[in-house]
Amino acid sequence: MAPQEQGTVTSRKFMLAVYAAQFFFGGWFVAHGLNQWLEFFPRPKGSSPIARDLIMAMNASGLFDLIKVMEVITGLLLLLNRLVPLAIILAFPIALSIAHLNLVSNPDPTSKIVGAVSIALLGLIAVGRLHRYLPMLAVNSGHPQAGGLGQLFGGGTQESGENLRPLSHLAAIILGVAAPIALTFWTTSAAGPRSDAHYAQVAAASATPLEVVRAFDQLAFDQRQPAEAVRRYMADNFVDHSQRVAGDRQSVLALLEGLDWSSGQGPQRTVKHMMADGAMVAVHYHLVREAGTPGYAAVDLFRVEGGKIAEHWEAMQPLEAESANRYGAF
Repeated sequence: MAPQEQGTVTSRKFMLAVYAAQFFFGGWFVAHGLNQWLEFFPRPKGSSPIARDLIMAMNASGLFDLIKVMEVITGLLLLLNRLVPLAIILAFPIALSIAHLNLVSNPDPTSKIVGAVSIALLGLIAVGRLHRYLPMLAVNSGHPQAGGLGQLFGGGTQESGENLRPLSHLAAIILGVAAPIALTFWTTSAAGPRSDAHYAQVAAASATPLEVVRAFDQLAFDQRQPAEAVRRYMADNFVDHSQRVAGDRQSVLALLEGLDWSSGQGPQRTVKHMMADGAMVAVHYHLVREAGTPGYAAVDLFRVEGGKIAEHWEAMQPLEAESANRYGAF
């Protein structure tokens, strides 16, 4: 192959690579920008406490709405293949923020990949339009001139650029939008790295001990899903000091699964007080195991470590049906 032909092939491959990055990046920005309001798929919640706090603050302040508007605008420009150099400049602050959040604030491998790929894609798109930026990089740019205004509004000479063929452009737009949407649906699915289970783990790891115990209590007793509460909030090496179980997590799970938790059945638990001292959380409650009986005044003591319940103690006092101090235990 002649050097000139080889250069033409190389140039075409580079052009196709840049276009692939451009339409994927544009589709990604449009889809995720609109997702702020339409929620095609779960919105990212952050994979660390600081990332979650940052995203919540941006949502509460309205800054996220502004960012998403800019994502939609720049994404559309990239998909329409119009004002691409301007769109690249507008996209860089957003892409750098995305990269920083994922590379610095989020610890999981998926976030690292997202952060690196976002900058790599936009960098490739920018290199593909480098000839448009070279005048900006001149050390001596000369005097201000009005000639640029003439070119902008058609009064002067302006270099015309080649356009994609209509069918090729339409196919590129469809693929550019479909690919990031499909990728996002997979990453946020139950099998993906940013599933609800992933964000539940993040939320548990960043919650205070009191919040962990309260979430466990609500899921186990208010929503009557004790087995799921054990799986979600109890550590694998959990130790229970109650005499009613063998002491490990599995024995607690077996005890709870053996009870009747259907509507109106099973133990009724009414929390009276809940308080925390460091990693220790105490829950004072009224427990009725069988309907029509006075039940027990009880206290559960939990030790929370790393966002999970690590240990549990309990103390119970039977209540007398005809006691002069019927509610003295509360």
